[in-house]
Amino acid sequence: MSIYKKLEVLQGLRPDMIVVSRFDAAFRKRSAEDFIDAMATIAPLEIHVGPDFRFGVRQSGNVDKLKEHFTVRVLDLVLCQQGEAISSSRIRKLLQENDLHTAQSLLR
Repeated sequence: MSIYKKLEVLQGLRPDMIVVSRFDAAFRKRSAEDFIDAMATIAPLEIHVGPDFRFGVRQSGNVDKLKEHFTVRVLDLVLCQQGEAISSSRIRKLLQENDLHTAQSLLR
């Protein structure tokens, strides 16, 4: 899904704010504490994440750490017809394995 389509879908949910960040080398090097500090400047009322959400360099931050600072709503996993979790990590792995058919089916 393109960034424009994602924004269109998100706007349909009527959020107060949408933040788009470039996931570049500098962003990947940020510590979990830097991520939390950046989120604090936005002062979110509530953050929605999946149960396996990780952040910070080497994925050092997790949902519990985020809950120490913010109100966090953990959403249920989205499952495919076979009952397996659909995630960006899974789709990236399928693309790396050149399994375009399965990746596309999960993106629908």
